[in-house]
Amino acid sequence: MAQKSMKGTQAFQDTIRTYLDNMAESDALFAVKYANPSKSLSECITYIICQVVVNHTVELTEEEKE
Repeated sequence: MAQKSMKGTQAFQDTIRTYLDNMAESDALFAVKYANPSKSLSECITYIICQVVVNHTVELTEEEKE
């Protein structure tokens, strides 16, 4: 079954992008994986949000689930 795309708020996306950009700057091995053109920030955000929902880690607003 395909995963529903969940994009989160713009602030959430910006926070994750900044974190990943900084990690890529300081970790050469991660930078190679991060530069993989078959990966996307959207997929990463969807994965994070799905894990939060599945694990009941925190309650998300409807806007964050969209």
